[in-house]
Amino acid sequence: MLNKLLKNHGQSIPFIALSLTGAAINYMLYPLLARQLSTSDFGDFTVTMALFNQTLSVMLAFNVISVSLVKNHDQDTARTNLQVIQKVLVWFFVSICIAILCTTPLLRAVLKTSNPWYFFILALLLLASVPSTIWSGYLQGHKKLRRVGVYSLSSAIGKVAFAVALAGIFGVTGGLAGVLFGVIVGTFILWFRSPIHLPSNRSLLKMLTPNEKKFLKGISPFIVTSLFVVGGLGVLQNIDITFAKILFDTQTAGVYSGVSIISNAIYFLSFLLVWLVLPEIVVGDQATNRRILKRAYMGLFAIAATALLAEYFMQHFLITALLGDAFGSQSNLLIPATLFQLSVVGCALYAFYLLVIRSSRSILFSLLVALPCMAVLLLKPSDPLGMMRSLLVSVLFGVLCYIIIVSITSHTRSSHEKNTTLN
Repeated sequence: MLNKLLKNHGQSIPFIALSLTGAAINYMLYPLLARQLSTSDFGDFTVTMALFNQTLSVMLAFNVISVSLVKNHDQDTARTNLQVIQKVLVWFFVSICIAILCTTPLLRAVLKTSNPWYFFILALLLLASVPSTIWSGYLQGHKKLRRVGVYSLSSAIGKVAFAVALAGIFGVTGGLAGVLFGVIVGTFILWFRSPIHLPSNRSLLKMLTPNEKKFLKGISPFIVTSLFVVGGLGVLQNIDITFAKILFDTQTAGVYSGVSIISNAIYFLSFLLVWLVLPEIVVGDQATNRRILKRAYMGLFAIAATALLAEYFMQHFLITALLGDAFGSQSNLLIPATLFQLSVVGCALYAFYLLVIRSSRSILFSLLVALPCMAVLLLKPSDPLGMMRSLLVSVLFGVLCYIIIVSITSHTRSSHEKNTTLN
């Protein structure tokens, strides 16, 4: 499946190579910091980054919107519209940042973190990521994938270099500040090396004009749907790290966060299938779409089988070699964590497919999967293994509920159509 997609999208190969290299360098950050920081401090770093990634998943919805606008409008119109989206997105994240800063005492207590500066840097990270999110979608829409890949690689190099250097001096605060500097460096390179004129930041402080309000009103249903689908499932990627920090002591949560981060590598590798498959979807052609989805899930199964087989024989070695002996006590959790990440990718693939064909079922499916997972916190599992089992059961429960609901509604609709024809 993957080979066929790559042959059909030869222009995407540099983007994939650069993105994978950037992802690999990004992941080097965690093993390096795991050996620099104590397990509890490492837990503080990973949960802050988890909150960043979870909130950033909401931005991914705007990345999809950016691509859609470029595909359906000429370059000048698309850039003008994206400047409006960018303005609203900045205002939205300014509100989130203010909320984070105002609730810092509560967040510190719930997540058991030791320093309020972590959340201040988190707020800056979110704001610094807005331009690159909009610009990446804009460049992807114009098929300038190599430039986006260069951004991913340069940002990853900057994050690791700055974070490792500063963490050695200032601990968790330095590590987070280093990630912030890496994002800024990558964004500057994305702007400086862009072959086309990017949406401007100059209008951010201006009020919306009547035409801009009219544009937002027209696109708001698609924005809301995208936020529910992309953001809802994106939050699940690191939800186990957040739950671990809330439910368990700092030592246990810190060790588990390292195991979970290793399983995230499979998430990002398999998620490439989603971005390769979506352009193949043909609106209105169910037979072709079923065939494409079948091949995609076969590819996902192949990745899953390979990863799980390797982890079965090497899980303890992988954890201790990458993170250190202090993390080996929970190496048995690597397989459940990987299974959860793969289940999230499988759900995202189908949900994004529904989003592309503009099916209202995309919201239903996302909510049925995400809400049971979020409810796991109310069950208060006693250990990380129980938490992972509950999350996996929640995903399966959500998928099963969706299948039952769709089957019932389809049967009801067919019966109604049959009775209408007979009458």
